[in-house]
Amino acid sequence: MTAATLQDLSARERDAYRELVVAYRALAAALTGDMALEPARLAADQARADAAAERLRTTAAALAPHRLGGEPAPAAVHALWCESATLAAEASQLNATLLGHARGRQARISAQLTALAQGRRALAGYRPAIDRRDGVSSVA
Repeated sequence: MTAATLQDLSARERDAYRELVVAYRALAAALTGDMALEPARLAADQARADAAAERLRTTAAALAPHRLGGEPAPAAVHALWCESATLAAEASQLNATLLGHARGRQARISAQLTALAQGRRALAGYRPAIDRRDGVSSVA
């Protein structure tokens, strides 16, 4: 692989990490708080993250022999790899934050569903009996 090809591939890797960070930020923002979720927006952001992750898989496979080989990389390529490493660390942190937001939202929804179920059971206990013959409720 030529130095120019290696640099181009390394730049694509950095750009994919940038895209992953942007997608994770958007997903984390969408899951923060109690606002209603927009399924289409979540799906679009998830698709962006998935596409970036796929690009990272292919570039990682192509770059691995050059990263692991004994030959030193040109300075420009090394700088791109450093940028990628910084973005990868940020993406990892955002992923953990995103997971925390998702689990928090899941817990809040679960608590709300539990409260609703308890309220429904309580209301069922106070429902007046209906006389099946004429459909009129009989209150004792």
